[in-house]
Amino acid sequence: MILVVWLVAFLVCIAPLLGWKDPEWGNRVSEERKCLVSQDVGYQIFATASSFYVPLLVILFLYWRIFQTARKRIRRRVTASAGSSGTGAGAVRNPAAGGVIAGAAGKIQSDGYVPCDHVLERRVYRWEVLNIGHV
Repeated sequence: MILVVWLVAFLVCIAPLLGWKDPEWGNRVSEERKCLVSQDVGYQIFATASSFYVPLLVILFLYWRIFQTARKRIRRRVTASAGSSGTGAGAVRNPAAGGVIAGAAGKIQSDGYVPCDHVLERRVYRWEVLNIGHV
């Protein structure tokens, strides 16, 4: 992936030197002493697309895939933890059970909070509240 990025950057930079330049390029450089990027429309479209739009589309695609995977894992965790509860039909397990705040049991009390054995660590965190009405 890093090699592809360097290769595209090299192609964008070297293309005007290999001949992809506007007709006035030689005049601008040698006589007017102006160093401008090639003003050829085709090169401008190529450079802009390969330097901005293609990476933008790749990033958006990868973020979409990460979002889908995270959503799928969260849904799988919630359905698995709700289905594996062995203490009755109404009991729900906390997906974050086993942490310091969640306590060893990982059960949710009737008020929507996870019980905690440590009095000093009984702070309410947003992820600790699973019922939206208690936030």
